[in-house]
Amino acid sequence: MMWLHTENFAPNEPEGTRKSNLVTKKEFRLMLLGFGAIFLALIPIYYRARKDSYREICSQNMKAIAAAIDAYCNDQEGYYPLPFYVAADGAPQMEDGNVISWVSLVKPYMNSRKSFVCPAAEPDEIVKNFVGQGKVVESSYGVVAGVFVQVTDDGRMVTIRKDEVADPSNVAMLTETSNRGSQQSFDPLPFEDGQAKTQPWSGFLVGYEMDNLSPDVQDGKDVIRSNFVTRLAFRGTDKGSFEKAEGRHEFNYVVYAGGQRGKLLAKDAFVSRNRDNNPIAPWWPTNNRGFLRK
Repeated sequence: MMWLHTENFAPNEPEGTRKSNLVTKKEFRLMLLGFGAIFLALIPIYYRARKDSYREICSQNMKAIAAAIDAYCNDQEGYYPLPFYVAADGAPQMEDGNVISWVSLVKPYMNSRKSFVCPAAEPDEIVKNFVGQGKVVESSYGVVAGVFVQVTDDGRMVTIRKDEVADPSNVAMLTETSNRGSQQSFDPLPFEDGQAKTQPWSGFLVGYEMDNLSPDVQDGKDVIRSNFVTRLAFRGTDKGSFEKAEGRHEFNYVVYAGGQRGKLLAKDAFVSRNRDNNPIAPWWPTNNRGFLRK
């Protein structure tokens, strides 16, 4: 049997006034506005979640790098790697346009699931390190040369043992760096070759205002003192002003020589000194004070 569908008859309803099941233009616009409001509300949540993710990845990267440095030391009778190889002209040694640095030496000990690059680093902050056989490893972290080496009277770098570092729990060893003043980071003393040509990479190392290896420089009878640590990934410090600067994560992560991890603010870029005007931790281990580069 066929059933016929019928609608209730409303004799008093004017013709053409019954509501359609289709969405009207006005309703569609309201829906778009609603979706747009939800999207805008989610944007800050997304960026906060991404920041938190970057922080965690960076922290884990630095933990892995510190472990790799420690493993290297164990294979080298406790001695740290050279911060960089030195060419005949005194500049960092290059291979195919890439620097041969501590990253080159530590890479074989690095956890393959971790990276030498902070995910919050911009491309122009990143250093390219030669690791052999035509391979290059990028990095956005730098080591503090004064922890790894002593500078002899004739200016040579001599590596030291990790157990020779004074007060290792308070001396910075590894932190986030920026290459050649990128992102307005402070780098007043770039490396130069024998022809006074600026080297393409510098962010593999934490340097000082007056010297790339030592906070104090002997100039005849005078001592020239550095006030700042350079190449830290604090943006907006290019003119030596740190008041409004921020790190990659609003701060920068740091690993101390004893393996402890911490955070650095822009004000921490200043070189602290004791009553005798000698530089002290976190940027200079006390046992290295007497080694002034000439």
